[in-house]
Amino acid sequence: MTDITTCFPKDDPVPHEAPSLSTEPLAIIGVACRFAEMQQIVEICGNSCQKEDLLWALYLRIDSRLQVTTIQIQNMWNYLHNSWLFFENNIYSFDTSFFKLPENDITAMDPQQKLLLENVYHALENAGLSAKDVATSRTSVFVGSSNNDHLAFANEDLEMCYKNKATGTSPSILANRISWFYDLRGTSQTIDTACSSSLVAFHQGCLSVRSKDSDMSIISGVNVIEHPAAFLQLTNLGVLSPDGQCFSFDHRANGYGRGEGVSTLIVKPLSSAIQDGNVIRAIVRATGTSHDGKTPGITLPSQTAQAALIRSVYASAHLDMDQTAYVEAHGTGTQVGDPLEIEGIVSAFETRARQRPLYIGSIKAGLGHLEGRWASWL
Repeated sequence: MTDITTCFPKDDPVPHEAPSLSTEPLAIIGVACRFAEMQQIVEICGNSCQKEDLLWALYLRIDSRLQVTTIQIQNMWNYLHNSWLFFENNIYSFDTSFFKLPENDITAMDPQQKLLLENVYHALENAGLSAKDVATSRTSVFVGSSNNDHLAFANEDLEMCYKNKATGTSPSILANRISWFYDLRGTSQTIDTACSSSLVAFHQGCLSVRSKDSDMSIISGVNVIEHPAAFLQLTNLGVLSPDGQCFSFDHRANGYGRGEGVSTLIVKPLSSAIQDGNVIRAIVRATGTSHDGKTPGITLPSQTAQAALIRSVYASAHLDMDQTAYVEAHGTGTQVGDPLEIEGIVSAFETRARQRPLYIGSIKAGLGHLEGRWASWL
């Protein structure tokens, strides 16, 4: 085997060396979020209290563009068992006069794109920034999302041949639409790593700033439920709760309840935030990602890998693990995943020097599991 370094002149460095990462803490200067309230099916649909209304509610969201029969609805319901859903109201409302997008774009756009455009604007407002302030800046955009129900409907309905269907339903455009509309010149990526999508997007956004690839990063996550197919797939996988709720770290844990929402964080170097007079919402000392490797099942986590990652991230920031008082966990409420996650957390934080209790929780119990949008850091 040939040493590749011999292919380059000895006087020249090997190209594409990894850029050095800054160890400076990062500041979160802008925050915006929109979540659904927990609603029973009777609250979603009004008069009726039939569980089949969950499916009807999904179809009504798209003005019944698909022709379905009562028998088809009943057949689908035979595979569904949850009567609760974290539904976000008015996902199709959009301020067209404010955003001034071409009509062809608006007609074809995934509602997730619209929610992101609005949420990013709110995050900029929260940071005391205007659209003009960030235009042409080296601002990167990372969006975490794993759901594309709008495309599923568009592919089923041949009459939905909108002129801009390709850009209206493409996952990559979730991030690119933000960069295009606000005229941002940094990296723009949509990331899908299932439930960790938004967390990985956050990690990549922080890396982008630390490596000086961008001066600021906008990190978002979004999840909108429009199509029943995902319900069927997740039910067959055995991860949905019959109650439609997440009983995180609870003896009642029997799966998770699906939820909708959108959120955005704006991150920049701490020194820049102080210099620019930004309001600092939180400080990020370190981030990290890893993979569980080979486990008994592809959806099963590894407590060993999780514990190793926690220790590694703390060590990289020179943080004392014994000083941590609370851990916001994944906590989906599954009978297998929750115990493994608890074991990993305990393994990482349990030391002889610890003198204070460590509290563990998950906000999914109150907001549902927003899947690719989910990120406990918010």
